[in-house]
Amino acid sequence: MKKKRVWIILAVSLAAALPAIIYVMMNFLDAKTGFYSDGGIKAGIISIFIAAAAVLMAVLSYTDSAEAAYKPINNALTAAFCALTGVFILVQSISAFTALGGFSASTAAYCVFSVFGFPAGVVFLSAAYDSASGTQKLSKHPIFALLPSIWGCMYLIMLFITYAAVVNSFSGIYNTCTAAILLLFMFSQAKFITGIESEKSGRRIFIFGIPAAFLALTTGISNCIVYFSGKGTSDILPIGLQMLNILMGVYIISFLAAQKHSGLQISGDEKQSAVEPQENEEIASNVKQAEPNVVKNYGTCLNAEAAETDPVIPDANQTGDMMTSYIEFLNAAYPSTEKFTDIKSSPFYGQN
Repeated sequence: MKKKRVWIILAVSLAAALPAIIYVMMNFLDAKTGFYSDGGIKAGIISIFIAAAAVLMAVLSYTDSAEAAYKPINNALTAAFCALTGVFILVQSISAFTALGGFSASTAAYCVFSVFGFPAGVVFLSAAYDSASGTQKLSKHPIFALLPSIWGCMYLIMLFITYAAVVNSFSGIYNTCTAAILLLFMFSQAKFITGIESEKSGRRIFIFGIPAAFLALTTGISNCIVYFSGKGTSDILPIGLQMLNILMGVYIISFLAAQKHSGLQISGDEKQSAVEPQENEEIASNVKQAEPNVVKNYGTCLNAEAAETDPVIPDANQTGDMMTSYIEFLNAAYPSTEKFTDIKSSPFYGQN
């Protein structure tokens, strides 16, 4: 299957990018200032590699994925990671209000973002129930399914406000790009599940989902390892959001893998080949029904093949019945309509 190469590129890119970025952050990053001792050259090279890998995954996902309509899945692994993500969003939203400092534009945006986290977490729990039971309760409520996308929009707005006054750019670029691609995935997933442009969204969840999982895992794992190693982090965002990135990345991979193995992907050629036999069978049925009348009126031969080789010339009384049978046969084989009208003189020329 062609899509297998996208998963291989994802695995290889993670295996190459994670050790490299962790090494650079551990040895060249000043956690207090956020600057790199080598001028950011190594971090810049790794960033270019990560961006190129993400673009390559998106392009291959577009060429290898087919349009697909949503059908409920029954996957315990997907349900587990979806439930963990929902619970962590709720916990993160609650903890945000207990750790607030002085009021500022960034803290206000963080509060609004955390408020939208409560309904978003509930939606993830509802999606986890659907994935575990194979039901479609969430698909019946399109507005409710869009709440995680609104939460993602608030996350992106919060990042723009927060990083507006930050000098170091690498962490801000990583987090902002990750949030943007996650938002595109959540929006496509909501449309896919609720049936809004479901077939097109069935391709977009792969186009946005695999790069989103790659960026989320790369950003989240590297920051968490550096933070829990005792070096700290230069990022002004709570470490809980980086842990949430890891859960989101794993959940996206499990969700897409469940779609991949469910056999829902239907290409355009497969759709056409599925429709054409039905049309051909219908025409053949109509022709078969009309054929006995033609043979019966054409002569006393036993079948149509014999009529071609040894036809019986009909008399004048059979002509009308034969013409009627021929017309019925042609209408059955080639459905069409006919109409006779009087020829009128042109208004642009005089009457003769």
